[in-house]
Formats: sequence, C-alpha cells, structure tokens
Amino acid sequence: MKKNLFKLLCLLMVTILIAACGAKETAKNESSGSSSNESGKLTYDELVEKAKEEGELVIYSSDSPELFSQVEKKFEDTFGIDVKYTRASSGDSAQRVIAEHQSGKVQVDVIHVADSVIIDDFKQKGYLEKVSYVAPENADEANALSDGYKIPVRYNPAGIAYDSSVMDEPKSWEDLLKLDKGQFAIEDPAGLVTYVALLNTLRDKYGDDFLKEFGKKVTLYNSTPLVANNVVAKEITAGVTWAAVVKPLIQQGSTIKYTQNLDVTGGVTLYQVLDSEAPHPNAALLFMNWIVTKDGQSIFNGNNMGATPFEGIEGVLQVPEGYVEVDYGRAQKERDEVLSLLKGE
Repeated sequence: MKKNLFKLLCLLMVTILIAACGAKETAKNESSGSSSNESGKLTYDELVEKAKEEGELVIYSSDSPELFSQVEKKFEDTFGIDVKYTRASSGDSAQRVIAEHQSGKVQVDVIHVADSVIIDDFKQKGYLEKVSYVAPENADEANALSDGYKIPVRYNPAGIAYDSSVMDEPKSWEDLLKLDKGQFAIEDPAGLVTYVALLNTLRDKYGDDFLKEFGKKVTLYNSTPLVANNVVAKEITAGVTWAAVVKPLIQQGSTIKYTQNLDVTGGVTLYQVLDSEAPHPNAALLFMNWIVTKDGQSIFNGNNMGATPFEGIEGVLQVPEGYVEVDYGRAQKERDEVLSLLKGE
C-alpha cells in the first residue's frame, strides 16, 4: 500500500513538473517578438492596423542621418508610427544584435546589412524571422526578390570621394596610388567582408602588386561614414565610400566630389532583415513592406543615392558600366590572403 502510494506521489510530481515546464516555455514564446509576428497571416490593411497599435519601431542602418531622416519623416507622416533609427555599419550592427540576443534584451526590429555572410550567421543563430510581403503594389515582385529572410533594398556600387582642389577626378583606382601615404582611406576590410570582396575585384583587374602598394599608402578606418566625414573635413584627400554615405555630406559649391565612373568597381547589396525577437514585429513588417514600394524606394534611393532592384523607380542611381557584383563566398575564403597582400606579405 505504501509502495503504491509512493508511486502515485512520484507520478503526480512528474506531471506537475512537466506542466510547469510547458507553461514556462509558453510564457517564453509569448514574450518573444516572433510569436506576435504576423508575416504572411494578415492582409496589408490588417498589418497597418496592428502596426499602428505598436506605434514605433527600431532600425539599425548605415545610412546617414541626413538621408534616413527623409525616410523616417515620410513613413511617420504616412502611418503615424515613430521610427527610432540608430546609425551603425554592418559590422557594428552585427555586434549589437549578437549582444542583445545574448543578453536577452533585444531592442532592434529591422536591420539593414550590407554583408550576406553576417546574415547567414544570424540565420544559423536563429536571430532572423521569415518575412512574406503583402503590399498590394508589388508583393509578387518583392517575394520573388526575397529568399524568405533577406531582400535587397539598394545596390551600392563603390566609388571614390575626393577633394577636387587637390586631385583631378579619378578614372581608375590606380589614381589613388599617386597620392601621398595616408591621404586616402578605406574601412578596414578585416572587419567587413564587403571590402575584402571589393579588393578582390581590384585584384582581378590590377594584380597582387596593386594591393601591396595600396596597402602601403592607405589609412584604415573602423567605419565607412568616418572615411566620408574625413574627406569632407579635408583631413584626407580621397576615400573609398558609397553614394548614400557621402552625398548627403557634400554641400553645394564644395570642392568635395564623388565618382563611380571608374574603369572597374565592385558593388554591394544592402539587405533588410527582421529580427526574430523584434519588440515591434508588425510595425517592422509594415516598414519593410513600405520601403520596397515605389513611394519608399523613391525616397530611400532617390536623388541618385543608390540603385534600386525594383522596376519603375525614377531618380535613382544608374549602375556604372564597370560594375562587378562582389562575390561574398570567394571573399570569405580568400580573406586572409587579401589581408596579407595589404600588409605587403
């Protein structure tokens, strides 16, 4: 009798523990941003209403405040949703996202990343949520361009910002080598595979000796915005950058110019992704749907700030004739080799 009673008590305790664990897991899922992600489950109008209930969203992007403020204003005026934007390079954004997930305090909703290797790492770690586009204007086109997680929102051919009072418009990347040591800069490729891929493009055109000479003279900065800012401030004569980063900084009448009309140039694609624990998942989804429409793209890439992957958008950048899409897979494999050439090894 006592033995049977003991067995019953043990069984009851196990049942209670299982139920408690199930309740804990349910609570965990309910507190996760992904549990309230309605991607693909709502019509566009329903998504708008749920997004307005959330009332705000957080975005990490490398765009300049001058440029992104126009995007913020248009979105806020259209939907009444507050956009909180933090400027960060793809590498810095990656560090932020990883730290937030590790701490269990995710703040970001939408991330703009110019590095598919970072995105693949996020996917493996479970940091990203799948997205289905539902905006009536171009849902089919958007879903065709998306791989389920990331979608291109801008094509960025690399170019050179330069002080026209010091040097003529560069026609070739070799023109940078005519400058004195320390007078041109690039974001440190050790921190971003995008720049390894760009240097591989230049290596294919000019050879290994070019990279060695490039490495002897170049100054490495920790971000592309810093490169652009220092060209504009005339701390350096030239820098490798992107139209969307430097053009908002160039004032009318300035001697600082920007060119992508080079004999060859590599290009990067800026993607947007949704964090799997986004605090405002529906506001994030609405923004992601809106930014790929004609209205969103004309502001995001307008005034020749970037080239768009979407059709029928006016006032956007034209991809240069010498444009070569960067190969991230190759760059990842040859990263150490490229960095060694920059060091003259």
